[in-house]
Amino acid sequence: MREEDPLIEEARRSGGRNRPRFRIRTCLDAACGVVLTVCGVGFLVWVVHSKNAGGGLQYLSDIHEPKSMFLGNADRAQLVEQTESPCENFYEYSCGRFLQEPLPADHDEWLYAFDGAKARIADKMHAVLGKFPGEAGQLYRSCMNEDAIEQAGIAPMHPYMAMAGASKTNVSFVHTVAELHRINSKAFFEWSVGADADSSTQVMYLEQGGLTLPDRTYYLSGSTAYVAAFRELIKEVMTLLGSSSTDAAAAADRVVEVESVLASFHLSPAQEEEANSLPPLSFNQVAKGMSDAGGFDWFLFFSQLGVDPALLSSEDKLVRVIDVKFFQKLSAYLAKHPPSYFRWYLTWKFQDALIGHLGESFQDADLKFRRALYGIQKDPARWKICLHTLNLFLPDTVGAVYRKFFTASPHTTPDAAKDDPTPNEGPAPEGVEARTHLLLTELRKQFFGIIQHAEWMSPASRKVASKKLLEMKFEVGGPK
Repeated sequence: MREEDPLIEEARRSGGRNRPRFRIRTCLDAACGVVLTVCGVGFLVWVVHSKNAGGGLQYLSDIHEPKSMFLGNADRAQLVEQTESPCENFYEYSCGRFLQEPLPADHDEWLYAFDGAKARIADKMHAVLGKFPGEAGQLYRSCMNEDAIEQAGIAPMHPYMAMAGASKTNVSFVHTVAELHRINSKAFFEWSVGADADSSTQVMYLEQGGLTLPDRTYYLSGSTAYVAAFRELIKEVMTLLGSSSTDAAAAADRVVEVESVLASFHLSPAQEEEANSLPPLSFNQVAKGMSDAGGFDWFLFFSQLGVDPALLSSEDKLVRVIDVKFFQKLSAYLAKHPPSYFRWYLTWKFQDALIGHLGESFQDADLKFRRALYGIQKDPARWKICLHTLNLFLPDTVGAVYRKFFTASPHTTPDAAKDDPTPNEGPAPEGVEARTHLLLTELRKQFFGIIQHAEWMSPASRKVASKKLLEMKFEVGGPK
């Protein structure tokens, strides 16, 4: 039997999870990451500055009042309790106003009120990408070209609709599901790549997914208003794609049916607390074990997803199957029905993943649904949507542009994009990047000290945590 990582075991006993799942549920959660980061920076300024009284770290002198760093603008300042300092009374700062006043109708406006640093970076990147001649700039401007998007209509969707409609054999079905995952649609399940909980190895996590609504309870607890809004969205979108009213209604019925079944397979939060993932397995072991249940060829899926053939045949333990019971039920469900049964679900998942790239009528339908679901009153400015999309799909490409103009050299300006489209690949010892590495190094030292003096940790857990912390790699703006 494989020995349990003592850090993971101790976290589980103390109510922790065997892996992180982030859900923003309250004002405290929404502000926590940003505020703690800023307060931590403020602390590090004091630590580092006290050790270097002679100067050299004056670049951090603009941190006069932490709250000014993460309020996006003056309009958003009214959404938090400004009479309190976030580093002294974080709860009152982030939640105090909402103990007295109702939550604003537009939840997004409040949710992102704390992220001023992100807002300022977005403004800078908007200015750069609007004229940057490289790949990132071209893609950004194509997203901003709303006239061309309207002119194209639904033509860009035709290949995907044809693929979903042609998924009548097991092979074509797996090809279609793989294509959905390649465009970041979580059809039937989800996967991600991250550091393994038990080592510094990067592994693939397979976990429950396949839903459009936020979680299983929306389907299973009688939330009829939300399911009805979801059903209306599907019918409207399918009609915009050219389906008859009869087919659009049939599509909505089938999609809701399939997602309701998937929701019934999902583990509840309480069940997830108790569930353990399998130890890391090889691609070969996972594919064979899950394919034996029938219904889905996992070898073919991994291959179509782009996994290196050498990894598929090796015994390297690079896959963790989370929520094992979900995959057992999913395999049986897929084996029970012919691929054609899922035609409308596959069509919908393509549409759901790509709706942001289509015309105004699709955006209006999606906004109406999100208004019913979340209370959102309006969409962000188009440029913010395009920047978010670019960051989502090409983070390293966008990061290279950011490094070039805002970290690599204090003398580089956005106007230089017109003359020098090649990102600076080398380090900049005197630039923001080097200073950020210095700050991160100091942060690691502080965390190391916390670990060494944490009374709740056993010696074995402390050893594992210290090793992981010391092996952590820093990347600013993207990998080198």
